[in-house]
Amino acid sequence: MTKTKKRGRSPSPDGFVPTSEICAKLYISRYTLQRLREQKVLKNGEHWIDINPYSAPRYRYHLENCKTRLIELREENEPSHIKQGEVGDDRPSASTHQRPAGESQP
Repeated sequence: MTKTKKRGRSPSPDGFVPTSEICAKLYISRYTLQRLREQKVLKNGEHWIDINPYSAPRYRYHLENCKTRLIELREENEPSHIKQGEVGDDRPSASTHQRPAGESQP
């Protein structure tokens, strides 16, 4: 019986995966990933490594660490009223909502 080679890659024992896989799992583009790396949002050794440091770079990313960092980043950038669970408080109430001219009330 011949063994068939599995398509796709499983995470390495240390949890680092290739660029294409992390982009697919985190729903971000490789350009976003590059920008996050260049802006030091993702840190070398913790979030990514270069497995080919002596020539053209080949990056691998730690899936769980990157996922956690992106969640933190999202929380840091959310408006304070959303963080506190007050979603919708900035919307006008039904009594102050103005209807377009010619529209009747229900």
